[in-house]
Amino acid sequence: MGYIAAGPWSLPLVELVPLPNGVAVSERPRICLPVVAARDRRVGYVDGSGDWRRHYGSACPHGGRSDPASAGEVPPDRGLQRPNERRPVRLRLVGQRGRLRRSQAGRRRRKSLLTEPRGIEPPSPERPLATYEDLGYRDLFWAARRYEDACDRIAIRALLPPSGDRLIEVGAGFGRLAGEYQGYGEVVLLDSSEVHVAAAREALASDARIQVVLGDARALPYPDGYFDTTVCVRVLHHFADPGPVLAELGRVTRPGGVVVLEYANKRNLKSIARRVLGRQTWSPFELGSVEYKPFHFDHAPVGIRRALLRADLRIESMRSASLFRLPPLTRRLPLSLLVAAEGRLQAPLGPITPGPSVFLRARRSK
Repeated sequence: MGYIAAGPWSLPLVELVPLPNGVAVSERPRICLPVVAARDRRVGYVDGSGDWRRHYGSACPHGGRSDPASAGEVPPDRGLQRPNERRPVRLRLVGQRGRLRRSQAGRRRRKSLLTEPRGIEPPSPERPLATYEDLGYRDLFWAARRYEDACDRIAIRALLPPSGDRLIEVGAGFGRLAGEYQGYGEVVLLDSSEVHVAAAREALASDARIQVVLGDARALPYPDGYFDTTVCVRVLHHFADPGPVLAELGRVTRPGGVVVLEYANKRNLKSIARRVLGRQTWSPFELGSVEYKPFHFDHAPVGIRRALLRADLRIESMRSASLFRLPPLTRRLPLSLLVAAEGRLQAPLGPITPGPSVFLRARRSK
């Protein structure tokens, strides 16, 4: 008998099933659809009148899964981006079995058949760490963001000390910025994504200075004051409370060492305009962080400054980045023109933080 997969349910093809004893049989034959619920293994059938009739039959095929493959089997090409394949960048929550997907723009998510939509489980007191589980972040996200990549490199080259003994980049991903660290004798790239760590190790295997490590930004596996320079770019927006991450960055940086940090700015011009026009409920001038989509947070500049002070880090310089991150501009204007304007405006606009991204250099005081 063939099966039709429909969300969390498994439906076999239409089958004539004799009705239980004591049920009146009409002159017209009744078609019954046996239905197996994968969540709680209830088995029954729906008759021609739409009534649910429960009975106890065989166990749910494939253990409640629509795929007959083994539950522990992992495809050999997991994490690879196939040619001409378009799929959303996916985040996996470390410590949980579920995954969080970002649906494609303009497409509505279809409801599962024969079931109510499932609600999102409430978060645990200690929110799990969000990490990317495929290479879509490299092959899709950054492939379409040459302007943002150029903005990041302009800020890093202006703030990063040109040379040193040891450097660590926390949340290095697939090693996008590894080429900016040529002046350092030992470079550690740390990330929480197994797929990104594997990709970085493969791409940077020829450079003996670079070590790629799997780890958690909230518990860095290094002693106090081990690094001369610490870099953390496009990481803090995955944490509702950036304090523990900033404390770790300060801990592993030696006294007098430098931390180069980037964070998503809550008090940017776009958010201010949306607030004035009544298109968003939260105020960009309030303290704290705001979750603008699941596991993505904008942070208030005052909150970041206070967290840095608690970590014994004093801000020396700031730059406002991605100032022209608007689709009408990035689609119509030449990239060279946008990058040239960005390079001239990042430093003078740094103290007032009008852009969606803020870079800063802080020095460890003690």
